[in-house]
Amino acid sequence: MKLNNSSKIKIVIPLLAIFLALNLSGAYAFTTNGTGRVFDFDITSGKNTNISSSSFRTYSVVGDVISTINSSNFKTEVGFLRTLPYLNGEPCQVSAECVGGFCCSNICGISACPVGGGGSGETGSSSSGGGASAAAGGGGGGGGFFTKEELKNDFSVSQDSIKGHLALGDSKTKEITIKNTGNTNLSFSVEVLAVDEFISLSEKRFILEPNQEKAVGILIEGKKLGSYAGEIEISAGVLKKTVSAIIEVESGQILFDVKLDIPIGYKKIAPGNELKTQTTLFNIAGPKKVNVALNYFIKDLKGNVIAEQSETPVVERQYSFTKSFTIPKGAKPGFYVISVEAIYANSFAVSSELFEIAGEGEISGIKIKNLYSKSVLSYFSLAILIILLSIGISHHIPEYREIKSKRLRRNFSMLFAETDQRIRIGQFGEAVKSYRRLDSVYRNILKSSMDNKTKMDMYKNIRSIYGTLARMKNEEQSN
Repeated sequence: MKLNNSSKIKIVIPLLAIFLALNLSGAYAFTTNGTGRVFDFDITSGKNTNISSSSFRTYSVVGDVISTINSSNFKTEVGFLRTLPYLNGEPCQVSAECVGGFCCSNICGISACPVGGGGSGETGSSSSGGGASAAAGGGGGGGGFFTKEELKNDFSVSQDSIKGHLALGDSKTKEITIKNTGNTNLSFSVEVLAVDEFISLSEKRFILEPNQEKAVGILIEGKKLGSYAGEIEISAGVLKKTVSAIIEVESGQILFDVKLDIPIGYKKIAPGNELKTQTTLFNIAGPKKVNVALNYFIKDLKGNVIAEQSETPVVERQYSFTKSFTIPKGAKPGFYVISVEAIYANSFAVSSELFEIAGEGEISGIKIKNLYSKSVLSYFSLAILIILLSIGISHHIPEYREIKSKRLRRNFSMLFAETDQRIRIGQFGEAVKSYRRLDSVYRNILKSSMDNKTKMDMYKNIRSIYGTLARMKNEEQSN
């Protein structure tokens, strides 16, 4: 079969385009003859700067992609042009070929043709050949083309902070999910900073394709008493994101529990301002007045202490109070941790909270009260809302507390029986695990509305179990 010139062009042009695409490193431009016109395309290693000049303009075209070639900087698509209109003043045969929409005397224009022969170009459309038809109708062959899509590198992390609260010698697991939200493969590196003594990662290096995600397991171990702050850094090339990490390790036997809270208005403050906290102490040992040593620390996420205080309040049953700390004026912007340690006899309890020191010019969290100062109506509406909520809550809180207390009693009884049974049959290791779960339930009971007599009875049971386990451990070590 003999091919005419037009067919030869249609076959040669795509082959030429593919050849040039595979040799981009040495090519700078190429010319193709489609629809009887000559078109120049720039091929560069970056974004084209030749958008327009005094002699030409650049237009977007429509085409079919038949192949994709990836490089470190681009995604290059190879295919065929479908539509490429002519500029004003260029030769034409039909109006559909022109950007301005009119072909008058075989020249493209932007205004209607004069009456009486001005549209002669339209009559010649039948002799335009296959090339003209393709340009006018948007179909058929044409020159090869390249489109360049700029690569996007980005990723997300499921959470911005983790906290591990555990007893000395215990461990627990958590996880974070990392997702590639860009359009190219990313190579990830995960590293623990400042708290690597306590945290181990299931994976430290991996590759994610676009829209692919991976859950990274985090093993936290209570190796020594105290509160520790650090970060988990996730890197993908030049991209970096961090997850704040707080580790709280306390003694297995707790005689005094402690809880530290930061009011919402002080979660973000400026250097030189005061940080206010609410501290609550729970006397688990019994209803007697004792001195409890409290140590406060403010640390950055590299573990550096920027402020600390100590005091020894007298506590009988439960003691709650507010305390203020002045943030140093030279403190750098970023996230920090404030922690309190409660020490009594052999008991060591700890509680921590994350807060942020704002940069220069940022609004302090203390100014949150301005949100409610816009109008008297805002205050009135807020008061009505509080009254309605109080009425609704007053009806349901007693019922909720009773349900919660029953559940805690049931869990305590089941775990106490389980621990006692394991002790009787000599399963020391399993008995210790049951005891730790029992102790965790008891901590929740202390914070509940359960009467003090019941709490004291449960405390005696806890002490009895603890004493038996201590004797078993001594006997095991002596043997």
